[in-house]
Amino acid sequence: MKTAILLFFIFISSSAILERAAPYMPMLIDIFNMHWNEAPMKYIETGKIEKESLWKEKAELKTSREYGFGLGQITQAFRKDGSVRFDNFMEAKKRYKEYLGGWQWEDRFNPKYQFTYSILTDKHNFNVLSFLDNPKERWAGTLVCYNAGCGTVLNRKALCRTTEGCDESKWFGGLDSVHLKSEEGLLYNKPLWIARNNYPTSVFDRSIKYEKLFKEGETWKTINSSQPGTLSNSTIKSFILRFVSELKKLVAAVL
Repeated sequence: MKTAILLFFIFISSSAILERAAPYMPMLIDIFNMHWNEAPMKYIETGKIEKESLWKEKAELKTSREYGFGLGQITQAFRKDGSVRFDNFMEAKKRYKEYLGGWQWEDRFNPKYQFTYSILTDKHNFNVLSFLDNPKERWAGTLVCYNAGCGTVLNRKALCRTTEGCDESKWFGGLDSVHLKSEEGLLYNKPLWIARNNYPTSVFDRSIKYEKLFKEGETWKTINSSQPGTLSNSTIKSFILRFVSELKKLVAAVL
């Protein structure tokens, strides 16, 4: 019975999340096709967006030391004296000037720019991590780069190289098995290295439900490729119907 109740709540929450995500898919797929059409496992991006913001384009995280905004939680970090420690928004405008140079702070919640930032950043990091063995491993490392900076992955690679039995071509069972002294500080009462290790797994788990829907992206694009929020309710529901149907079967099987 406990399992049935759990699956019921998974069904309810997943359906709501997919309905929230669906209007953004044509734009996300268009931007992927424009900037990184050759990307493997594109649906992983959807899990990252869900984890970062639950598909809320105006999501904000504000503390005295950090400000994150948007679908991908683009981050600015501050020192104790209020000076800027790093600013991913400004750095992205410089690095990807051709595509993001005109992005203004007042328009920071624009989903087109947010998705462009997210995909270009992941593409860059994915290419940096060419030493990882396969697309899944590279995506895992790419997600750690997004969450904690590529320095984390590259520093672990150097440590792995000097650690007996550590495979530097793997994230899972390789680089996730070592960490630096600097990663032993606490984040939300857990060691930082554990939070970093858990991030790609959490994104992968969230991504699974989007895989079939993402593969139908060309259909979505044909129906509507303009601004999010313009798809009709009936169209959105038709995209998630197959997934919802499978969840219902799963719940029914254990009742």
